[in-house]
Amino acid sequence: MRRAPLVLLLLSCEPLTPIDRPGEAGGGAAGGGASAGGGATAGGFTATAGGGAAGGGATAGGGGTAGGGATAGGGATAGGGASCQPCTPGSCGWNAACGDLCREAPSAPVCDAGLCRFSRPALALGAMVSISGESPNDFWVAESGGRAYHWNGSAWGCLPAFASNDDVWAGGGELWLGGQNVDGGPVLRYRPSTGPVVLPVNATGASRAYSVWGNGLGTVWASGNGQVTAFDVASSAPLPEPVAGGPLRDLKGFVSGGSTFVYGVPYSNTVFTRSASGTWVSEATTAPQARALWPVGDGRSFIAEDDGWFNVRSSTAAWGRDGPQMHGSPNAMFGSYASGTVGLNDGLVYRRDPTLGWQEVLRTQHGVRDLWVAPDGGVFLAGDAGFVLRYDPPDCPYPTVAIADEFQGISLSAGWQHGGGATSFVDAGVLVASISATGGQGSSVRASLIDGGIIGKWVSIEVRARALEMNGNDDNAGTLFFIGRGGALTTHIFKIELSDGMMRAYAGSDSAVDREVPQPDGGVHFLRIGERDGFVVFASAPAWSGPWNDWFSIPDAGQFSFVDDANVVGVGTYNGIGGAMRPAVFDNLNRCPR
Repeated sequence: MRRAPLVLLLLSCEPLTPIDRPGEAGGGAAGGGASAGGGATAGGFTATAGGGAAGGGATAGGGGTAGGGATAGGGATAGGGASCQPCTPGSCGWNAACGDLCREAPSAPVCDAGLCRFSRPALALGAMVSISGESPNDFWVAESGGRAYHWNGSAWGCLPAFASNDDVWAGGGELWLGGQNVDGGPVLRYRPSTGPVVLPVNATGASRAYSVWGNGLGTVWASGNGQVTAFDVASSAPLPEPVAGGPLRDLKGFVSGGSTFVYGVPYSNTVFTRSASGTWVSEATTAPQARALWPVGDGRSFIAEDDGWFNVRSSTAAWGRDGPQMHGSPNAMFGSYASGTVGLNDGLVYRRDPTLGWQEVLRTQHGVRDLWVAPDGGVFLAGDAGFVLRYDPPDCPYPTVAIADEFQGISLSAGWQHGGGATSFVDAGVLVASISATGGQGSSVRASLIDGGIIGKWVSIEVRARALEMNGNDDNAGTLFFIGRGGALTTHIFKIELSDGMMRAYAGSDSAVDREVPQPDGGVHFLRIGERDGFVVFASAPAWSGPWNDWFSIPDAGQFSFVDDANVVGVGTYNGIGGAMRPAVFDNLNRCPR
């Protein structure tokens, strides 16, 4: 599906300035480094290294503050009865009286066709380099230098941070931020109940933390030069863990069976894994310069490279390429999504389809620096020019087999294979299914499902244009859509053919028609085949949202029991008489565009 290049609205409602007024935000004396247990401010925020009560008062998804300013839909904030002041160059920071950050005027994201654009925080000057959160109404973004910003569901809050910020992790109602800071330490911890605290990573005064990640069970890790520091959340106490390499630029992990597994990459061909004892072990990969990683609890891990390659570590500990080289330069990963840049700082979002592999799904006109996937499936992006964007994948409201494609990239995804006398290709966000000039010959593009069977599931496709003869008729030109069992498609197939003004259903045979009905007035736009309540159903609709017309069904027992392991999905064309034909055009395989 082709989207117009995204132009992001950059809204500002406060005068911009790069300078916080010392001493006004957070109280205490202006200027210098943090003193242990003290109240001096570092750059305008309360910096009490090692201090602060354990725990924190923020809870994600709550309502308004008790006696304080309401935070619609956001994380509840603990404390006082006073309302927090609005954000200005002099008031960016935490207010102990209200137990929250200053807040800008409420603003609603502007949403259209599955994309929501947030207003740029009024004080933001540079790129947003990192994003993390606990819910769509409770997340943080870090600016490249100066500040971090919190979205509470209705308004941005502002928190002074380091001169150079690298990474954020949000969990347990609080923020952990890593960056470069020579006074006090390179890790900033913020809790609404106690405010911000600057933490050192070791006794030698290391000044930079490149990445932070927490397990949600009481430990947060921060990576620096030659070591990773494990922080005990209850006490903020640091425990250095030496790493013979690095620095680790991206930390990620997961929890399984009560144990935490942490991984890191140092922009080289090596990945480091943390053992249960806290020892970091290196492992060579097939990625010459790993940029980002994402570990999966089933034994696999994924790595993205600067030059467009993705790599995967199988459960047998063997690293290899994960599909062909992609367009652009990936820079961050979260789950089955990755972000990157292309050209002169345009942004990209990639998705790893379980059947087709990595594919491009979105482009923006500003470079994307980081992404985070919320619990509701929304993909949040942070990038250049201070933009923050939410992308809602066009998932269908009905269960589908494990394949989806919007045909957004510059070429077909790696999982597709061609058959017959003509080659299909991607052009301007659609799949062009070429038609052979040889009479009596069909052509197709098909993919083998990683997880077969259609019991209780559907496979659907949008037909943008039918295959036609050059005179505009479809009397001898067929448009095909099918699912079946690989290696036996001639006898184990469910297929829809559009030709001669008719819709034809084939069940169990590639050549014998079981039912034909006239194509509806206005043509056919969406087709689907699936299994429901013991029947294989053939259906069509003018739009993905319906109304769906179930124009043929057949019991799924007996010779049609291959519904249990049908594992090939495809589209194609057919030339009945020979000669030049117009191709069929498809879009949105198992995608329902907003």
